[in-house]
Amino acid sequence: MQKVSVPYEIRDNRLFIQELNWPNNCVCCMDNNVIEKYELHFIVEKEATNTDAAHETKGYPITWNIPYCMDCKKHVERKSNLLYVLLLIVGLLWAALGYYIFQIGLAENTFAIILFVISLVVLLYFAYQINRLLLRVFLKTTFKEQCSNKDYAIEVSSQRPNIFFSFYNDKYAKLFLAGNTH
Repeated sequence: MQKVSVPYEIRDNRLFIQELNWPNNCVCCMDNNVIEKYELHFIVEKEATNTDAAHETKGYPITWNIPYCMDCKKHVERKSNLLYVLLLIVGLLWAALGYYIFQIGLAENTFAIILFVISLVVLLYFAYQINRLLLRVFLKTTFKEQCSNKDYAIEVSSQRPNIFFSFYNDKYAKLFLAGNTH
């Protein structure tokens, strides 16, 4: 993994950052037959401020269109879709459990209510584990030999005054750095 930093400034309550040049290769496998873009959303945080009401942190939303080939975009999108499906199943199971508790007359039983709340944590844990297992088994089959073997080939973080792009494909990182050095 290679990390590339891009400086930014905040002046007059506005975010200023250089326009980024994304190499026209897939960020994951370096395929030059890129016809898809994946929107990467990020919030650049500014310093926390104290207000009369509360301590709050505000940020600046930013979006980049990251080049992916059609094959690699599929494994990025499948990761997101699988999580949504599992969360829907957890929600339905939890609602069914709540309905069952109500039907058998335990709706006012404190112990039953505590177990009901704990059951949500247990269901979310199992959904997380199932998600990891399914991603490992099924998504790996969609990776090409050249893929970075990560669900997302790029991660973004920030620490004032820089935004950091962590690329799992070192060749792409070198191209990105070359295209964004002024």
